Amino acid sequence: MRDNFKNVRIDYGSYKTDKVVEYFSPFNDAPIDDENFKNADFSKGCWVTSSCGVGFNGKGYYACAVAGGIDRITNQNMEVASLKDLTNKALKEQLNEFCKLCGNFKAYESNSGDFIPRVEKEPFKNIMTNSWKRVYKQNFNINKKDK
Repeated sequence: MRDNFKNVRIDYGSYKTDKVVEYFSPFNDAPIDDENFKNADFSKGCWVTSSCGVGFNGKGYYACAVAGGIDRITNQNMEVASLKDLTNKALKEQLNEFCKLCGNFKAYESNSGDFIPRVEKEPFKNIMTNSWKRVYKQNFNINKKDK
């Protein structure tokens, strides 16, 4: 494979042993549904924003790639269309809106925004809090008869 794709780097040390990756954070575990985060400052972001930086997708720029995914699902259209328009104010507005729904934020406090090594993450739990149930119901009106 390396002979055909000279610019591709394969991470053989990724700890992946199967199609199921056990060390991901439960994304659908919204901090706003957790009493421990009622006074959280979502504008500070989390380890994703501090380690991975700004995200970009087909709509535009985001405080992180996860924020772009949340925006796609929630249809809030908070993208920043141009890099020259990407300001601290715009980023903080995105963080305030999207981090309250993101399960990655919940690990922020204990890790002080630092990257969470895979070995420190607990095994994946399929959690979906009430906020995410509402988001999916509002934005993906799926009926059993449509399947």
